[in-house]
Amino acid sequence: MSSFEECPNCGRTPGHGASFTVYECEKCGTMYCDSCGGEKCPECGTDKKQEAGECHRQE
Repeated sequence: MSSFEECPNCGRTPGHGASFTVYECEKCGTMYCDSCGGEKCPECGTDKKQEAGECHRQE
């Protein structure tokens, strides 16, 4: 799993000590978070995804 500073799709960063999961679409390869994609890929609309990594707050 990779570590990200921000969501590769929307640029969202973690808030006060929080982290969030970044997903990769199994169909088109787009990487996104729950905020910009929710349960479906923002590019192709499929719900087939896998965890690509975590986005952690940078100190």
